[in-house]
Amino acid sequence: MVDNGLGVDCSVLVTRLLDSYLRETKNISIKKALEPKNYTPLSLFRHYFRTYTNISADTLTSRVNTVDVMSFDDIQPSDLIRAGSSHVALITEVIKKNSRVLGFSYIHSISDGPDNYGVRVGNVNIVNQRNPLEEQLWKEKHRHNSLLGEYLIAPSYDRGIRRLRILV
Repeated sequence: MVDNGLGVDCSVLVTRLLDSYLRETKNISIKKALEPKNYTPLSLFRHYFRTYTNISADTLTSRVNTVDVMSFDDIQPSDLIRAGSSHVALITEVIKKNSRVLGFSYIHSISDGPDNYGVRVGNVNIVNQRNPLEEQLWKEKHRHNSLLGEYLIAPSYDRGIRRLRILV
């Protein structure tokens, strides 16, 4: 598939999944839920007519479109993991016990060449609520180009768990 230019990067994967989720739960499309990155005529055209191919990880997780999730116990499915301006993952499941988050599952996609591409899933177990996300127990089948690796590369001010404003 990669040889033929086919595949899904992280932002397209998350955009498609969130669009489905928003249509089902809020009766709204992703293009109406997000603000475009800028308001030039070309940007607006791309946002409204080529939505899925033109919403970047940065736009999905920008401060205009999201709020920070400040506590592990506030995490919910549909939250986003921002790993810098160029990578995003979607939280798909949250494991709780007595309203305490014990961990969560996520999905993301990478497109780093013919040997490192595709949709990946992983889990994060919360081992200490006081420690930051990068110090929790991350489990992903692929060790190379894992979400944790992408997350650690991003500056600390440019990563974290975020929620779409429409879902607040």
